[in-house]
Formats: sequence, structure tokens, C-alpha cells
Amino acid sequence: MTDRLEAHLYYTVREGDCISSIAAEFGLLPDSVWLHPDNAALRAKRTDPNILYTGDRLYVPVFEVRSESATTDERHRFRRKAIPERLRVQLCDDEDIPYASQPYQLDIDGVLVRGITDDAGFLDKPIEPTAKVAKVYLEIEEENLEFELDLGHLHPIDTIEGAQARLRNLDFYLGDINGKFDKATVAAVEDFQVFFDLELTSELDQATLAALKQHHHS
Repeated sequence: MTDRLEAHLYYTVREGDCISSIAAEFGLLPDSVWLHPDNAALRAKRTDPNILYTGDRLYVPVFEVRSESATTDERHRFRRKAIPERLRVQLCDDEDIPYASQPYQLDIDGVLVRGITDDAGFLDKPIEPTAKVAKVYLEIEEENLEFELDLGHLHPIDTIEGAQARLRNLDFYLGDINGKFDKATVAAVEDFQVFFDLELTSELDQATLAALKQHHHS
């Protein structure tokens, strides 16, 4: 309980956290946390509120109870603001060709829904802000394909962990997300640079990060 009370001042981001899940934990809307003036420095550092880094410090304002006056002996309707959270991801084959207009099954924390990808291969569904794991199932020419997504676990792209995760999702890196720019990571970066006709620098330079963000769509 002590940690929860202290988090009303500053919250230390943990693995799998994002603004939506943190705000939901404290009964707040994401914007009321992310756009708070005390989070200006973090916003400048992390441009995507749902891709935070473990150890980031986030100010969480105290939940304020709002009261409304209403006359007795009458019916009154109050609406709670919805929490705007969606899963939007593009599904592609090994040659980066989208699975367009493809029926799919989506399993989010054990809840199964069905849908069809759009003309660019994007899946777009509303999800709970506290959702942790999503699995997408496609049936392509009698072949069953499965994509597993760890929601909220993607690190910022300018970190080694973030680059490793994106390279692994694009099938260039097969190692662990360990934050080390080791030989396996360097090889993955080089393969990515060659595949997308980038200058072979063997480094996570700005051109490589920009291309990685473009092809990973986040």
C-alpha cells in the first residue's frame, strides 16, 4: 500500500508499463498523467507515451473526486469518460508484404475476437489499457500463422533493448533482449542495413533508427 500512495507523487516505470496501464491503475485518464506539467521533461525524452523505459520517473497526480449537484426524486444520467486505448499493428510476411484483407482471430488475455485486416494489412481493435498479451492467428493457404505481442513491453527505439526488440520482431535478431550491443546485435544491425540498402555502418545511427521505426511502425 505504501508504494501505491507514493506513486501519487512519482512512479518508477516497470517492465511492461505504459501510460495507459499506469493511469488505469490509479483511476486516471492517460492524458491527465502524460500531459501534466511535471512530466514535460519525460515527454521531451519519450515522444511516445506508450513506449517508456524501465526506470523512467513519472509524476502521477492525485485522483480528485468530482461532485455534482442533482435534484432529488428525479432521474439523472452520468457518463464516465471512456479510456481510449487501441491495438493497431500491421501484419506482414517475411518479405514485408502486408497480409491485406485477411480474416484473423485475436486473443487478448484469453478473450477471443474476430476481424479482417484492412487494405494495408493493419489490425485495429479497442483493448483494455491493462492488457498484457495479444495473440493473432491467421490461416494463409492452409498454413496457420501465429503472432504473439507483449503489450507494453516495447522499449524506446533509442535504447539498445528497443532496437533489439524491433529487430527481433522483424526477424533480423534471434537473441535475448539484454541491452548489450554484442556480436549478435551488431550482426542483426548489419543485416538490416543491407536488406534496406542503408549505409553499412554497423551502428544504430540515425538513418538506421529512422528506417527501423518506419518498418516496425512504432
